[in-house]
Amino acid sequence: MMRSNRTTVGRMSLWKKCWDLCGVLCLMVALLSGVILRGVNGAEIDELDPITKPLTVHLLPHSHCDAGYKKTVEEYYGTEVKQILTSVTSYLDPSTKKKKGESQSQQHRFVWSEVVFLELWFDDLSVDASLKQSFRRLVKQGTIELVNGGFVMHDEAITRYESQIQQTSLGHSILHRIFEEDEDKDNYSPEITTGYQIDSFGPSSFTPQFLKLAGYNMLITNRIPQTLKDKMKLDQSLEFWWYPSEAHRGGSGKMFVHVYDHHYAIPTGFDWEDQSPTNYKGASPITPENVADRSDQFVNEIVMKRAPYYRTPHLLIPFGTDFRFQDAALQFDNMDQIIDFINSNPDRYMGKTGRTITLRYSTANEYLQNIASHMISTDGPFSPNDSTTTTGTEDTQAFFPSNTGSLFFPYVTSGPSPQIFSGFYSQYPNLKQNVRVAEQLLRAADVMKASYALSTASNWSKENSTVVNSNATSVAFGLMEHARRIVMVMQHHDALPGTMYHFVVSDYMVKLQIACTELAVALSIFLSQSTVDNDSETATLQNDAYSVPKASGNIVGGGAYLSRTSIILGAPGSVDISHLLRVQMGANTPSRFDVINPRTWAAVQDPVHILTSRDDVIVRDVNGNSILSQANLLNQENLLGMFIISFLADVPAMGTTSFTIETCDVTTTTDVVPIRGPSCAFSVTDIDHDSLHEKAVGYDDNLRMTIKEETVMNRETGEGLMFLDKSQTSGYELSHRLMKYDGSEDTVYAFNDVNGSVIPSHVPSVSGTIVGIAGPIYSEIVVSFQGGHYTRYRIYNVTKHSALFKQVQMEIETEPLPVNSNFVSEFQTRLSETTLVNVENGIRKSFHHYDPKSSIRANFQPLVSRAWIEDTIDESGTDFHIISVDPRGIASKDKGDLHVMWQRRNGDALSYLKSGDDPSRLRSQIWLSFDTHSHQDEKAERTAERSLASDLIAIELDRTSPLVSTEMFAGPISQDVYIATVLSPSPGLLRLVIEGIGEVQSKLKLKDVLPDSGTLGVLLRSLTFSAANVMAESCSLTVEDDGLVVLIEPSELCAIEIELQTPNSATNARSRFARMINRAPVSFLLILAMALWAIVLFMAFTSAKAAETQALLESYGTVSISEEEFEPAEEYHDDENGLKRNLNRKDASALVPSYDDDSEEEGDII
Repeated sequence: MMRSNRTTVGRMSLWKKCWDLCGVLCLMVALLSGVILRGVNGAEIDELDPITKPLTVHLLPHSHCDAGYKKTVEEYYGTEVKQILTSVTSYLDPSTKKKKGESQSQQHRFVWSEVVFLELWFDDLSVDASLKQSFRRLVKQGTIELVNGGFVMHDEAITRYESQIQQTSLGHSILHRIFEEDEDKDNYSPEITTGYQIDSFGPSSFTPQFLKLAGYNMLITNRIPQTLKDKMKLDQSLEFWWYPSEAHRGGSGKMFVHVYDHHYAIPTGFDWEDQSPTNYKGASPITPENVADRSDQFVNEIVMKRAPYYRTPHLLIPFGTDFRFQDAALQFDNMDQIIDFINSNPDRYMGKTGRTITLRYSTANEYLQNIASHMISTDGPFSPNDSTTTTGTEDTQAFFPSNTGSLFFPYVTSGPSPQIFSGFYSQYPNLKQNVRVAEQLLRAADVMKASYALSTASNWSKENSTVVNSNATSVAFGLMEHARRIVMVMQHHDALPGTMYHFVVSDYMVKLQIACTELAVALSIFLSQSTVDNDSETATLQNDAYSVPKASGNIVGGGAYLSRTSIILGAPGSVDISHLLRVQMGANTPSRFDVINPRTWAAVQDPVHILTSRDDVIVRDVNGNSILSQANLLNQENLLGMFIISFLADVPAMGTTSFTIETCDVTTTTDVVPIRGPSCAFSVTDIDHDSLHEKAVGYDDNLRMTIKEETVMNRETGEGLMFLDKSQTSGYELSHRLMKYDGSEDTVYAFNDVNGSVIPSHVPSVSGTIVGIAGPIYSEIVVSFQGGHYTRYRIYNVTKHSALFKQVQMEIETEPLPVNSNFVSEFQTRLSETTLVNVENGIRKSFHHYDPKSSIRANFQPLVSRAWIEDTIDESGTDFHIISVDPRGIASKDKGDLHVMWQRRNGDALSYLKSGDDPSRLRSQIWLSFDTHSHQDEKAERTAERSLASDLIAIELDRTSPLVSTEMFAGPISQDVYIATVLSPSPGLLRLVIEGIGEVQSKLKLKDVLPDSGTLGVLLRSLTFSAANVMAESCSLTVEDDGLVVLIEPSELCAIEIELQTPNSATNARSRFARMINRAPVSFLLILAMALWAIVLFMAFTSAKAAETQALLESYGTVSISEEEFEPAEEYHDDENGLKRNLNRKDASALVPSYDDDSEEEGDII
């Protein structure tokens, strides 16, 4: 009986085990089924629902520091940022922690973004060197993480993509220099992997493309339209994969994005540096008596409110806000107590929340590593309204949703009266205009410096230079780098947008004046045919930033001028055309000036305008041949009696050409009736209002235009124009009128138009004042409006080979606006149903359909380069294009119309947000054109935009200097390729960022770029040149019959680093290889030997063609230098040796510079 019982019990035990096993299997199947189903629905994560999983809260300590807002850059550094960096570094230093006796479990962290302040701090002699070294070590240890890595946190709406790349690259190069000075001498260079754009007013679709090609892994952003953010909270889609366009789907060209659910500030009541009356009571110090209640409050804010917005059991919470951690001990010591209490009481919070909670300090990279297991993407559609489902096969179903293109402009705030941030697109237009001018001058200076490096590489020897440097070119390099910092700080998200206090605008304008002057002097030095003696007297710029040679016969300080752009560098309220070169006419001696073309392609029939005191002049080209020119008398108060002399110039790509201007031989200033020779400048012919009805103004080979009283607008106000094509039998009708929107509710950020209830008032034209002028270079129609405003429509006498072909230049001049008004142009065409297409940041197309539920303010988009309305009904219909050099707002409210905002004047200059009282006059321009779908050429449109966005630059030089015509590259660059940025950070080193603008794969042949001496190495790099190649899907290197070729995908970017062949290149390469061998461990040598043996075997069995290809690759150095061991040439040196450059490789005189170790990075912002 007992045995039977034991047997029964044993069988029951075995049976129970079977049941248990089945139960476990069933549970596993159920769980697995749940996972699969949740995966199909795309709504949940893998094993458990995130709201029941253990939650890890990652606190991200940070301090957001604006490079100008309520204070100037220098004021912010001196009063706040210096203390932040000093306090945080001192607190986090391990030796300080030991003295304080802190627990080792407290692993504090900190992230820093703005390099402009970091450079000021490291260059500040009053900061102890040991503190700077401690900062470096904290970065290397991972305690401090550098995010973004840019000089500033740039704006994303109205910056050009080239400037975004340049300012980020500048920041990375400064960081490289800071860590080069590391006392540890361990060759450490910080790796930036997180984009941190938390305060720009909306992210653009270029951002994920840029960050991916720069080697970043994640973007943290914040300011997206609040209604969209609220939907994304409900959908748990605040973390998503972002594809720049549909073309990027299916590849690796995507970026993981985290959106802060509220703002970048710590929850109210937990900022112990907040001294504001509303919040300070909630930020009382943590004590043993209140730590439990305050910890409960913190958990309630985080777990109950914020954690449900995200899909993973990890939650990122910013700890800090603007200019915080000036007292790091106050912030960390209080938060430490909350962290310790919550982590020490898991049962308490399990009971309150149903899950265990852990708090920790983290960097952005540490947070990313913790959620890495969830980062599976999908190619299914992403809709903010319904992101709980995905499409595709089972292996493409994802945990995170995806987004394509742009959804985030304009940025809209929350609240009962939301602010729509479309006003800053056009705020302070003169500031925006001057930024563009400075960018163009910097581009020209970079081209000249790179051309210098190319033409002198063969003369340079790192170990034993025999060329004597000049003081002049040392000055030029220093001026360039100081001006570069000014131009790049203007990319800050409060600078170019104009969303700062009024006096900061004035500070920025002064900085831009200084930058333009410095760049003008640098360009004059580059072009000058003689050098400044080392002992020559110098004049000092403001703040003794640099010593600049005094203006003399061969160097003209501030003598670089743009040929088309209206630049206003004077005080607000003044309008002139001082951007034009004023040539001092001699009695008998010709005046010589050089024209620089900084563009990728040759300038063909491009207009150049200069100022003279007389109109009886002849313009001659580099060969002494007379050029057709046109003289126009000015009637501006400050330029009465002056003439604009205009002519069309051909200038090589990234090159220069000399011109001369002299008086006509057959006339003198004393002639009562001047007799002009056939080569003298032509005077223009005036055409009155009545004659314009019968006579079209323009040119048979381009366009003609005439006024049309019965316009498509059919209104009494404004003007109607007809543009006629070559046949003169058909054309395009365009109506235009000026309008003013009420701005009484506006801010510098927002264009509010009183909730869309106010109809704009029309600015009528002055009756009978539409007149025209005709000349051999350009003809124009001028319209006068009440209030002293003018519009001009100008057509140039060019052929189809010019970028100006079929383009109409519209220029507007305004008097100071009334307070609380917005000045807008409305264009009306005969196009039927239309869609607005805008090119964000000058590179990425976005499509916008008008939302009738919103006012027009919510439909404005940032116009940075070009936009158009296209007929969506007729496939062979017409498109109306606008190209703008300066940023501004644009919208399409109805079929066939476009609205362009020129200027705003809102509020009181002394008030907080309404600080946009801009009393300036404005002179600005855009380019108008029509085209049909059947004839539209995307490549041609891009080429035209990039040409029109970059002016030729005229510089007056010594009259006795020989005339030259030079170009940077060895051959013409393909029209499929645009060189976005060009840098030469050291002799023999060239860095290019290129864009493929063709509709198919574009090619850049290296033989068209390089001098005959060839190269030592060609590498593909990240866009910031701080990491290895990360753009396998955007570009690649290959070998064709005529040499090495870079292949670039359409609308993609590629960064190329080229080391030029110099006399000591072979020696340098061998020494690098020797150093590599000496440092290599035995295992590496064994692997290397095996690899070499494998190569030998492979080559033995390859075809003759493969051997030939290998030989070609070796000739370019792409085999002999490894990526890890590639070392760029040293920086420029300030010694008695250096480079010698021949501006004209055949007959130009030598220009001999000197270099400075710190010239690329030195100089504070004035």
